[in-house]
Amino acid sequence: MPHLLDLVPQDVPLRRVANTNDGEYAGPCPGCGGKDRFRVWPREGRYWCRGCGRRGDTIQYLRHFHGLSFAEAKRVLGLADTPCSHAERTEQEARKNTRAMVKEIYRVWCHEQMIFYTDLHRELLAEEEILQIALLHPRLYDQQQDELYRHQLVSVQEQLASIQTDLDVFTYNEFEDVRFFLFKNRRRADAR
Repeated sequence: MPHLLDLVPQDVPLRRVANTNDGEYAGPCPGCGGKDRFRVWPREGRYWCRGCGRRGDTIQYLRHFHGLSFAEAKRVLGLADTPCSHAERTEQEARKNTRAMVKEIYRVWCHEQMIFYTDLHRELLAEEEILQIALLHPRLYDQQQDELYRHQLVSVQEQLASIQTDLDVFTYNEFEDVRFFLFKNRRRADAR
């Protein structure tokens, strides 16, 4: 089967620009030109153009830049052009359904966690406000309670800081990897 490094140099010149992971190659894009915007990673069998955004594997390369259909690209590459068996289609559909179900479970779990931490954060904010008011109005309590209120206030503020971090994890997209890690660990713990 032809490799991307066998196909691309027939269309445009490539030069090696990195040696890690079997190298990275750069050259002009066969579609939009440029000087070195087109990248090929032979180990992964992938390409990407920073200019036009086209990306893919060997089959997609033949489809994008040679105008071949999927079946024609498979034939050029010497891949079987036979349709999947009923059992293979059933297995693919089952995997697809399982992925969709897990994605939905994950989405619901994230939503529930965000609600939980939001409610807890609100409760702690209310408790903090009550303690601050009590400390500002000494008539509302005796002097012995002053130290108790101060201790409780510090405890509530520490909890708020911790909850704020947890709430940020479930609010901002940049923490997706942390959320997924927590989800996987929770699922493992539930399975035990």
